[in-house]
Amino acid sequence: MFKELSKNRLLMVWLAFFTSMVFFGGIILPGTMSADSNLIQNIADGVVEPGEGSFAATAFFFKLFPSPLDIVLILCVGWFSLSLFMQKLKTPQANLMAWYMTVPAILTCLVRPQKETIVVILACVITWIVTQTSLSKLAKVALVVVVYAIYAALFRTYFFLIIAAFAGVYFMVESRRALIYLLVSVIAVLVVFLIPLDILYKLQYPRDIVNYNRVGSGVAGHRTAFFNPYPIDSAGNFLLNYGYTFVRMNIPMVFDLSAKAWFWFGSVACYVFVIISGLRKSSDEIRILVSLFLSHVAVLMLFEPDTGSYTRHITSVFVYMLPAMLVVDEFFQKMRKPKPEPITTA
Repeated sequence: MFKELSKNRLLMVWLAFFTSMVFFGGIILPGTMSADSNLIQNIADGVVEPGEGSFAATAFFFKLFPSPLDIVLILCVGWFSLSLFMQKLKTPQANLMAWYMTVPAILTCLVRPQKETIVVILACVITWIVTQTSLSKLAKVALVVVVYAIYAALFRTYFFLIIAAFAGVYFMVESRRALIYLLVSVIAVLVVFLIPLDILYKLQYPRDIVNYNRVGSGVAGHRTAFFNPYPIDSAGNFLLNYGYTFVRMNIPMVFDLSAKAWFWFGSVACYVFVIISGLRKSSDEIRILVSLFLSHVAVLMLFEPDTGSYTRHITSVFVYMLPAMLVVDEFFQKMRKPKPEPITTA
């Protein structure tokens, strides 16, 4: 690993950029980006009552790493995850694409202690299990489910939903048949109509609750915060809200023409390109990790309150793109190889 690191100068530059953001990001970045991190720190220091839920559990975790050990932890998690993602990339094109894809991760979830720090660690563990062990495909999938279930029980219960989504998405991706894709999608829509309305309400109403005092108020996250456009009083409206959220989160310039929206859309486009390129190759590693990534996307569309929160949450699992990114790197390597000159006869 260290030999590969020394060869990849673009990775070394990127690690230096990440390190500088850890120490100077607090001066450069908007204070709103540190809101969750500050709350966790206040709970850990006893300034705020811990209560229950993911913030309290995360604060307990970071109590194990008192200052300055918390900075050491952040640096190690960032260095390891970025190195894991980029160390084997050989072409400048793939490295620069990796830069672009990981900028949001660095700025939103890698440079400060917060809930996503633990998710990045989780994603690295999963990626190592899937790509580096000689376990069978079934054993790898089972371990993924077990690790996610443990994290869900200890920190965020909605990860149980990600496990459920993973079952459906992985079945589709593993089948590699358009008919199965269509069939599973239709079944998913039909299942929504069978779910009791009070459960559908509980899945989507957190967006409206969180944003009640944020939309148009000027507080953290207000710029991209939004309400569900339709009342959650039917399965049809639930699906309309879901579709609206998907467009708003992934094609943000439809609603916002700012440079940030265009930049994020470019990052989304890179992820889509990498996923499509990876799935064209018959690889168990790619199918498992891409399915996990897409399962995160599917679940986050239920309740994410704003684009910034979505960016932070989805980029915390960027390392799942590793094996697919290697396929993209191979593609760029083939483009660089000179074509053999035609043989001419006298």
